[in-house]
Amino acid sequence: MEPTRSDTSFRNEARRGIDRVDGSLRILFGARNLPVLPDSVARLAHMSDDPRVGPMAFLETLLADHGLSREVLNAVNRSWFSPVRPVGRVREAVTVLGTRQARYVALVAGIGSRMLPHGKEPKGFDRAAFWRHSVATGFAAERLARALGESLPETAFVAGLLHDVGLLILDRNDPAALEGVIERMAEGEPQEEVERDVVGATHVEIGRTAGRVWGLPPLVTDAVTHHHDPEVLEGHAFRVAVLVRVADWLATEDPASAWSAEELDGTDEVLARLGIDSARLEVARRGMVAALDDFEGLLKVGGRPVSEPVLAAGTGDGEVV
Repeated sequence: MEPTRSDTSFRNEARRGIDRVDGSLRILFGARNLPVLPDSVARLAHMSDDPRVGPMAFLETLLADHGLSREVLNAVNRSWFSPVRPVGRVREAVTVLGTRQARYVALVAGIGSRMLPHGKEPKGFDRAAFWRHSVATGFAAERLARALGESLPETAFVAGLLHDVGLLILDRNDPAALEGVIERMAEGEPQEEVERDVVGATHVEIGRTAGRVWGLPPLVTDAVTHHHDPEVLEGHAFRVAVLVRVADWLATEDPASAWSAEELDGTDEVLARLGIDSARLEVARRGMVAALDDFEGLLKVGGRPVSEPVLAAGTGDGEVV
């Protein structure tokens, strides 16, 4: 990973990514139709769990994107982070939050505010619930990775956050098709079959295409593609995909209800390979719930941005550094 690569380099990687996907997906969801993932967000994804990347590299990436800097400033000044006084500089915001938390804020705010549609929702699709579930899955995957002593917790967070990005793209590009998928699923038809019939591709295939076009880390793209069938992967890719698979389930369950690891149908052997048990699941669930409470202000969806402006990106003299 080279965090200092130019924007042109990232765009070239995206164009090469289009050539690696099949023709039907390229026609349906090629680069001109995909929502734009800011280069800075792609860089943040690449920085996850890379020991060569220090706080300065993160700060430089943040400062290069004034919109993202503003999102982080808005976040740190919300009551849930309780600053003693308003924070007006990005460097200070990162210090208050800590580098890891600031990176999570930047990813959640950057993706949510720039990619989530704000128009009329497809019938049967709750956009706010979708985004909350995505964020919850990211935090559940990250907390579970730490509970297991896994080496890639931040990668698991990014993969969990984006695990259903194919549905987001479908919501943006063809909400009528998404509405049709939801309607037929409500009648009991399998999601994969319905998506192939209505859309011509499944939401995980669309997510795979997006990951490649955006130049996301392969571990993230693999987890997005195979979080329903992680057993087809090996090594770190398998482990991250399993974390996302389990996190997806944790984020779907009612936190107040009784549950056990056995409810993950057909995955007992997969869980055993990572040492996942009910105690570690409970640790991940509690961590997920706590993180969602902290991030509540970034989960609003509607007629205003996900991260509602609170403070301009700078002090009175316009400085943000």
